[in-house]
Amino acid sequence: KMEEIKMEIENKDRYRVHIKYSKEILTTFVKFYNSVKHPRATIFMFSVGIMLFALPFVNHDIKLPGQIVCYVVGPIMFLLSLFRHNISVLMMKESDGMKVDEDIIYHFSNTGLTVEKSAGTEHMGNYKKIFRLFEDEKNFYMNINEEDLVVLPKNAFVEGDPDTFKEFILDKSGAKFVWKPVQIKNKVRWYMTQKKLQREEMWEERKGKKDKK
Repeated sequence: KMEEIKMEIENKDRYRVHIKYSKEILTTFVKFYNSVKHPRATIFMFSVGIMLFALPFVNHDIKLPGQIVCYVVGPIMFLLSLFRHNISVLMMKESDGMKVDEDIIYHFSNTGLTVEKSAGTEHMGNYKKIFRLFEDEKNFYMNINEEDLVVLPKNAFVEGDPDTFKEFILDKSGAKFVWKPVQIKNKVRWYMTQKKLQREEMWEERKGKKDKK
């Protein structure tokens, strides 16, 4: 009897997140994925597009075929830089196996993570599979097995407090944590904090070298 009670407590949800796999969630996923995997792609395409389009105006020695390439490829690169997220979301929506507006419930117990979908319930194993946990102002992002990425909006928690979720996951998984703000003011604050920490580390390192001498 005591074993059954213990098992029931262990399997009880500590946190439960109920999301609808909407276009908004897909867009959040794509933007974050691109910011981690291809952080400079948008700036690169934007810059290349502008430079290609402007090149014939600056260099008058470019012959007609080259001008045509610049006038065609330049705007394409520029538009891709502006709408690359939208294109990725559209491709995901059209892909096989993607069910837009599907309800998904993530159950976080003391023993592991379970995902409830329309097709059934899947046990994703213990928390050791979580490689990295990201957080911004509105969402958590779980990197599982270094491949899968799960978006967990903070306003979608129906069980448990999102303010304590980070400590719970890090304690259970031992995963690396990365704070990745989206808002400009938080990005600046984070950057200044990192620079301050770097200066303090350099100071401590120099101080340690002097003490050894």
